[in-house]
Amino acid sequence: MLTKNIQSHQEEERTWKRHIESYKASGLSRAAYCRNNGITYYQFKYWYRKLAGASVELVAIKLQATEMTPTHLPVLCSLELSNKCRLYFHDMKSIDYVLEKLKS
Repeated sequence: MLTKNIQSHQEEERTWKRHIESYKASGLSRAAYCRNNGITYYQFKYWYRKLAGASVELVAIKLQATEMTPTHLPVLCSLELSNKCRLYFHDMKSIDYVLEKLKS
C-alpha cells in the first residue's frame, strides 16, 4: 500500500509539472489558466510554489574577509543565512560586490 501511495504522489507531481510547463507556455495569467483547464487555483498555487522550491539552485560565492570595525552607519540591506548568521551591508560598494559575485 505504501508503494501505491508513493506512486500516486509521483504521478500527481508529474501531472502538476506538466500543468506548470503548459501554463508558462500559455501566456495566460494563473487564474485564467486554471479556469481554462478546470483546475482549482489554490491547488495550482500550492504545486507551483512547491515545485519552484524544488528547483532552487544555490550559488556559492567567495567573499573577502575584512576586519570588523564597529560602525554606526545605517544598514542598507541585510542578508540572513541558513546558519543563523546575518550579513549587514552599510554601503552600495559592498552590495555591488556581492551581486557581482552572484552573477559570475
